[in-house]
Amino acid sequence: MPNSDTLSPLDVVVVTEGTMAASTSEYAQQRIAAATASLPARVGSARVRLTRHVDGSPAPVTAQVNLDIGGRLVRAQVAARTEREAVDMLEARLKHVLDRWSRRWSLTGQRPAEQTYPWRHAVVGVIRPRSVHAMAAAKTAKAGERPHGTKDQHRTVVRRKMVPLVRETIDGAAFHMDTADYDFHLFIEAGSGQDSVIYRAGPTGYRVAQADPTHRGDLASLTVPFTMTEGAAPLLTTDEAVHRLNRSDQPFLFFVDGECGRGCVLYRRYDGNFGLLAPAAGQPPADPDPVE
Repeated sequence: MPNSDTLSPLDVVVVTEGTMAASTSEYAQQRIAAATASLPARVGSARVRLTRHVDGSPAPVTAQVNLDIGGRLVRAQVAARTEREAVDMLEARLKHVLDRWSRRWSLTGQRPAEQTYPWRHAVVGVIRPRSVHAMAAAKTAKAGERPHGTKDQHRTVVRRKMVPLVRETIDGAAFHMDTADYDFHLFIEAGSGQDSVIYRAGPTGYRVAQADPTHRGDLASLTVPFTMTEGAAPLLTTDEAVHRLNRSDQPFLFFVDGECGRGCVLYRRYDGNFGLLAPAAGQPPADPDPVE
């Protein structure tokens, strides 16, 4: 049953960057409030960021929403051709994420008895911000120019995020990735103690790579179906990782940093440049400690 104290459009904070129509903020407030109307709990905060880029992207408007529901972050992000389209796509994407979230876990964070994953196969046709780079590359290649990722394209790291990695099961990591609407999630696998990344690939829809997969026999108990990358993550410096990703069309690269010895992810941003996600400085790797 929906909460009687539902989110009002005035509760939705909208931040815009770049040129936007005057009605865009109000429209975003109305649509995001509508997307949360059926939730059985009060949304603590709702924040939308709309950004128009001027880099010639085929989808120049990105939209992101962050909700705080009972202390849990729920996030959605899309890219579109116009701001109105971006808001409509963001509403649809958020409803999809909220549906996955409510099916998978209750608002108190307790795992439901039913362990199937009907939400895993649901697809919403949206343009993902991380796919804008690929779209632009395809357009460039069609025009007979060099695509992104060739030798004369030197994308650089424009954002570094140093975060404390969460020690969790693969089930928890999959849930985290889905409700935060990420394409990958960097974490410490609870049983093996290995820096790991989960991402969307393979026949099950989830694939896991680990810094050292020889400890896979120590994985904590789980129910989500997944495939495991066979080899160990490559040992690279950040510069070497940048060079490798520059020469490929992959959306991200999971590697072990040669200086700190920890698992990191170098990823493509919506603008084609790179972001780096790494464990917080001083956070030690976890020791294997199987979870019962």
